[in-house]
Amino acid sequence: ERAHRIADICERYGVDLPSGAIAHPLRRDEVVSVVVGIRTAAQAESTVERYRARVPEEMWRELTAAGVVAQ
Repeated sequence: ERAHRIADICERYGVDLPSGAIAHPLRRDEVVSVVVGIRTAAQAESTVERYRARVPEEMWRELTAAGVVAQ
């Protein structure tokens, strides 16, 4: 249920769930990297695209207000 709520909010901002998942921990100053499991070149390319995705700050505020992610 929680994942569906997060995905619905992300979708309203044009962000797919995997892109949001990569971006979320990087919002914290103390986090300097995120390790993502990759098995193929295609997965590596899609991960880089997701890392580069623009994630609006308004989306994080809505997710926090909805109580589905921590600040």
